Amino acid sequence: MSHILVLTGFSGCGKDSVARVLEKEHGYKFVVSTTTRPKRSNEKDGVEYYFKTNEEFQKLIDNNLLVEYRSYNTIQNGKPTVWHYGIEKKEFDLEKRNYVVACDLKGLEDLKRNFGSKVISCFIDVDEESRRLRAIVRDRNFELTEWNRRWEDDKKRFYSIKHNVDFIVKNYDFKKCIENILKQVDYRLKLKNFFESYCS
Repeated sequence: MSHILVLTGFSGCGKDSVARVLEKEHGYKFVVSTTTRPKRSNEKDGVEYYFKTNEEFQKLIDNNLLVEYRSYNTIQNGKPTVWHYGIEKKEFDLEKRNYVVACDLKGLEDLKRNFGSKVISCFIDVDEESRRLRAIVRDRNFELTEWNRRWEDDKKRFYSIKHNVDFIVKNYDFKKCIENILKQVDYRLKLKNFFESYCS
């Protein structure tokens, strides 16, 4: 039964790292999102993201080529700006394989609207200080002002998270986090299979 595993959580919770391990070791295809935000020094186009200009991103919207998209007011080099994120429709072929997506709640809602019961969702939970330290390590251009903005934004966005995802896992032990996600997904797939087989 093909499915889309959606990983969501606060900035710096490790959802991208988890997604990459699920791709490398457990047969998932990592869905590469598209963004207009600047590429970090350790990132490659088409690997972490497809990096687009604002004009290119708008063309994707105009041509109805995105499954979902959203925008964030942010701070770049001390100045207010807007970054756009989205997922292109061409990323999915559920006849062939399972997918893992790292996104926010807006992305999750849009994926559920497009793919319905094919979506299994997980919130990855990590405390604020651990996430801040991870963000500093991964981004040489870490800006405290931007981090604080994202933290406040996350608190608003994820206020009612328990009612929006299928399950929640802690990410303090990375290996256990992966194991718990796989167990939860397996349980939900078996449950879906049971209901489809005996209750339809």
